[in-house]
Amino acid sequence: MQSTLVIPKTAGIYQSNQFWRPFTPTILTGMTGEPVIRAVGEARFQELVDHYFADKGIQTIPLIEVDNSRFALSLTLQGLGSIVLATAMLARLATEPAKYPINAFKLPTSELSLDFSIAYLPSHVLAKPIAYLVEQACQTFNPAIDF
Repeated sequence: MQSTLVIPKTAGIYQSNQFWRPFTPTILTGMTGEPVIRAVGEARFQELVDHYFADKGIQTIPLIEVDNSRFALSLTLQGLGSIVLATAMLARLATEPAKYPINAFKLPTSELSLDFSIAYLPSHVLAKPIAYLVEQACQTFNPAIDF
């Protein structure tokens, strides 16, 4: 999934009349001290975003926490803070870029990562959905520890 950093007209690195801008490392450093809107209802994605900023040494100001990215984007359009969201959410806005006072930067997918693990006891009978999840995970990912 492609993710995009969206900054409002109130951000220090904002440039008018440029909806899409190329992502560079200086864009990220320009986010230091900027207010961000956190979509806490999408906890795993928000964790990915938080890790991304932390891994890059960027300290933002978590200004507002909302339930979802759609609401966060509406607040960004009002100038309240930046958001990272799925690029696909910008499709409609990108058709009329002059109408929306934001800059959008597609983030390098290779730099976004999140550590996770699955723990289960092989001796227990698992519910079918959980058993399917474990089977798929074992086929897709290298287990760190194999019993």
